[in-house]
Amino acid sequence: MAEKIRKFRDKFGEKSYKNYKLEYGLRVAKRVDSFSAKCDECSDFREEITEFVGNLAEPTSSTKGERKNRSRVIDNVTDHLLKRHRLVTKGQYVGKWPPIGLIMGILFGVTVGDGGVGVVVGMVAGVIIGAAIGTLLDTIAKKKGRII
Repeated sequence: MAEKIRKFRDKFGEKSYKNYKLEYGLRVAKRVDSFSAKCDECSDFREEITEFVGNLAEPTSSTKGERKNRSRVIDNVTDHLLKRHRLVTKGQYVGKWPPIGLIMGILFGVTVGDGGVGVVVGMVAGVIIGAAIGTLLDTIAKKKGRII
């Protein structure tokens, strides 16, 4: 299956390959494959992925419904992998932690007082600390092999 998806890069061209999100689909398919022996849902998803990979057509002949169906399958599989197997998407923590840090920085700035200056300093420090925590957590997840 992975080899079929890689062949589509040459067939479709780089732009269509990216539009089809085939690289992400390949990573998801590999994860499903690794869990399918122990997980019945992953085994079912493996069959769905194999089916839609087999049905991939030329980029110009693909209907909107087929594209939506592929996206739906990948989204369902991703949700399963995130919830059941505790995997994370690439950059998930970097996206979540800066806003959390921002909120914490605002709260800290208001608590410390110092008017608007304390809030601004707290906001900046919170975003920086949040980004650092997010990067650290993403690095840990990558080392543990938990990234899709």
